[in-house]
Amino acid sequence: MNFGKRLEFIRKKRGLTTEQLGKYSELGAASISRIENGKQSPSLLSLIKLSQALEIDLLDLISDEKRLPADLIELLNVAKQMTPLEREKVTAMLQVFLSEREIKKDKK
Repeated sequence: MNFGKRLEFIRKKRGLTTEQLGKYSELGAASISRIENGKQSPSLLSLIKLSQALEIDLLDLISDEKRLPADLIELLNVAKQMTPLEREKVTAMLQVFLSEREIKKDKK
């Protein structure tokens, strides 16, 4: 996934329009559109503004998909905001989901 597509994916995951991201990042909707369509490369300052507007770590914003898919990065960013106890509870819930999936597989 190139940077423009990654930016578009993250923007949509946040429920933002190009106009909203353009406003929050102070880059303008036209610039956001050009970046997402690969017609413009963002400057370092633009990358910083985008990461702040999207509330995502700059390295997570610019990293390629070989590191982690964007949806997993989103999960990690949410988890970073939780207390250790909250993360423990979420982990337990995820383990229940996985065990239920295994049970369904065994029944087939």
